[in-house]
Amino acid sequence: KYIISLQDTTFEIKKAKPTKYDLISAYPFYADQYVQTKINTSPLYKDSIGYELSVYEHGQLIKNYFPYNRVSEPKFLFSEEATGIAFTEKPDLSYLLRPFCDTIYKSVKGVLTPVYQLVMPLENSLPPNFYSIGPESKAERENYKRNNGWMFHQIRDFYETPKLIYLTISFFSHFEVFVYDKQTHTAYNANKIKGDDKQYNLSLLTPYNIVRSGQRFYKLLKADLIGSFLKQHPEVEVPKALAGDANKLSDKNGLLVVAFKLKD
Repeated sequence: KYIISLQDTTFEIKKAKPTKYDLISAYPFYADQYVQTKINTSPLYKDSIGYELSVYEHGQLIKNYFPYNRVSEPKFLFSEEATGIAFTEKPDLSYLLRPFCDTIYKSVKGVLTPVYQLVMPLENSLPPNFYSIGPESKAERENYKRNNGWMFHQIRDFYETPKLIYLTISFFSHFEVFVYDKQTHTAYNANKIKGDDKQYNLSLLTPYNIVRSGQRFYKLLKADLIGSFLKQHPEVEVPKALAGDANKLSDKNGLLVVAFKLKD
């Protein structure tokens, strides 16, 4: 096991002693709880009962959720999956996102409750036999994914404000970002959202090169994209962090991290 301490400004990689949670691929969840979220199948398992989410506390298993057949579950055969967790700025609040599942679960102090259901268009929905008839081989599974790349796979990220819901969804061949307006009950594909040309008009809500921590998003952009926009719109004020070094904005190989929040 190797770690990097954020308190160490050298970011030196150091060797550390593995913990019991490392051995079972579990990670922090809430308070003293850890969760195990990996999902797989194998004919070698003697016990066929597996769980999409297992919760541990003080080294002891305290709760299992969402049982499945880890020997022959059709939807998981010849595939490696994992239950996703979307953390929030509140340590006792998170959201669980299961593979091939359209339901979003809220976890408050470790207690799960279904809160939202994603309704997909028919052309993006998995057919009923996907859950009952599994592939005969890994090649058959991969062919199915290639031939049905537009079908729903998993909700990858979920973030909620009083007025908006932000979703990243994976399909078999790609990812897409959606924003849902609670007031108008309207969902928008972020690829089709056009910015105001009087502002920076940057494509920030994309499924790639972006991470979220609580309320704040961090997007990696090429520096010359911002530089080109500012040249075309001299009336727009240059960000203070960049005003002192114009060369940064003309570097075709330069990268900038843009931090932003959803306006509510």
